[in-house]
Amino acid sequence: MDPANHLGGGSSIRRFKAGVAYTRRCFRFQLRHPVVVCFGLAQLVGVWGILSVVGLFSLTSTNAIFDPLTVLAVVLGYLLASVFTTLGNAVISGYVLAVELGTPGPLTYTLQHVRRRLPELLKYAVFSAVVLSSIRLCTVALRQKTAAGELLARFVSGTLLITWYAATIYAIPILLFEGGGSMKRVFSRSTSLLRETKWRYATTMSAWPVLLASVIIGVELLFSIGGVVGLSCLFVAVVSGAVVYRTYNAMFRMYLYGEVAGPFSLSNTQ
Repeated sequence: MDPANHLGGGSSIRRFKAGVAYTRRCFRFQLRHPVVVCFGLAQLVGVWGILSVVGLFSLTSTNAIFDPLTVLAVVLGYLLASVFTTLGNAVISGYVLAVELGTPGPLTYTLQHVRRRLPELLKYAVFSAVVLSSIRLCTVALRQKTAAGELLARFVSGTLLITWYAATIYAIPILLFEGGGSMKRVFSRSTSLLRETKWRYATTMSAWPVLLASVIIGVELLFSIGGVVGLSCLFVAVVSGAVVYRTYNAMFRMYLYGEVAGPFSLSNTQ
């Protein structure tokens, strides 16, 4: 398959429509293979739990933000969250590719493949944790040290996070299926793939109604039922939407990576 036949040609509208088709495919895949949603749930619970503990520690700590203990807690929290995120996305990505290519025993294959790539994945997780915790600490410092701290902190934090996200969108599939190498090579490759798939990747916004619907349903249940049960329904609805969307995000990137890198496309997947 020549990737240029799929991503290099055609109008932007055509590419956008193809991205919407991948979005529908992602949600159908989750319905047919609920195990992938379980991966997303485990990842979400782990990351939210870790970051909640870090946030609670930061709020209750009497130490300054750059006290060694506070810095250690922030860095350690981001490290654990990064490991959960990286390995969770790797398992989801590997499982999607294995199923789409008809690999026998896709779950076993995925876990074995992730284990073989574990050193590269953990290296990336550590690097990601250092970057994200540094952004977090710099943001807090800007809020405290300057008169227009809040506005400046939001701008700097937003710019750095967007830059980081753009450079690492395809990092997990690259590490999983192309092997290691330097982080610079991974980021360069990911950025190159993003340039090729930007119109299709923009269609991730077509999945936002899932999050919105989960919130609306949860709020409706809260006001209809009320009390502890209503709050529980709201929590379950919002978490369910977040899990589905988080899983979708990892799957969508895998589909686009799979097409531009050559393993499969909409025309030859099962």
